[in-house]
Amino acid sequence: MLIKEDKENGRKMEGLIERILSFAAAHPEKSAAEDARGITTYGRLAEQSASLSAALSGAGFREGDAAAVYVPYCRQIVTGMVPVIRVGGVCVPLEEQHPVQRLETILEDCGAKAVLTVRELWNRKPLNAPGAQILFLDEQEEAAAPAPPPRPLPGDAPALLLYTSGTSGRPRGLLHSQGFLMHCSDGMSVTEGAEINADTRNGVMASFSFVAAQVSIWGTLTKGGTVCIVPGEVRQDLASLYSYIVKSRITHVFLPSGLAAILAENYDIRNMRVFTGGEKLRAFRALFPGNSLINSYGSTETGLLMTQRIYGSEPTITVGKPYPGARACIADEALQPVPAGEAGELLLASDVMARRYYREAELSAEKWI
Repeated sequence: MLIKEDKENGRKMEGLIERILSFAAAHPEKSAAEDARGITTYGRLAEQSASLSAALSGAGFREGDAAAVYVPYCRQIVTGMVPVIRVGGVCVPLEEQHPVQRLETILEDCGAKAVLTVRELWNRKPLNAPGAQILFLDEQEEAAAPAPPPRPLPGDAPALLLYTSGTSGRPRGLLHSQGFLMHCSDGMSVTEGAEINADTRNGVMASFSFVAAQVSIWGTLTKGGTVCIVPGEVRQDLASLYSYIVKSRITHVFLPSGLAAILAENYDIRNMRVFTGGEKLRAFRALFPGNSLINSYGSTETGLLMTQRIYGSEPTITVGKPYPGARACIADEALQPVPAGEAGELLLASDVMARRYYREAELSAEKWI
């Protein structure tokens, strides 16, 4: 169960786009995003976001409108999301591998006013998107007029719409705020020794619509680091993945809990910050002294809110302690704390988590109190 907190409501914030553009102006040649096909520098990212944000504005896109970013698993997810946030829009990441029916259900539910995609994917797997402007990231020319500078928005201004897996019947949207994206910017630096900076090379291999991928992407870009999109063929084999991590000089990576535990047992990851979460982390015994994992607990609704570094010698593995600014409590049915050692329901509170399910008032009232 989730507890609403409103400390950020209405307060103007330094935007994360301003952070990115400021770094781009100072370090235009620095790599912002990489994949198997090439590199996008911060300077190029700034230019593309200006062109695309001007195109969005010219197409009638307004602050608070939803725009889907529908690209293959590549660095263009970054060049698609940044301009949407730059114009104050709500970014909706779509996954190429998901069924067309799911993708079109999401487009209809969010009322997307634009779809940012690439020509090859759209020709191969087009979507029915009535009323949405289709913009091709790989065909945009330099804007005739300069894009308006981003302006600070309230912390509770909508920014990101993520959809659940739909295992309960259909995908449900979680509307996250500008404040949540700033939480992503700072959240991965909570654990001592795992701070993100301009030297960070963050390996992203989770689905773009998964909250961990969003934390990795925004947390890296706003600190001037490099987002490294892990190739699909590498993600299928642990030895290949480790080789890629070493060769690409990856400093941070988020892995599923089972995969992370095997990596910590069998490979030297002492100089890497390996994050995991989403499932219970099984016990492991590190082959290399100094290996550790950072167990991050959260959900699509909350983002990552609890954390603990695991060295492999713990008798039991817990979900850790709350991040600064977050609170957690084990409670009974009357929402009263249970005695230590007794089972109960986990209550989480923070001022950055989603406020509700999108267009699901009844379910939201049940889960948020």
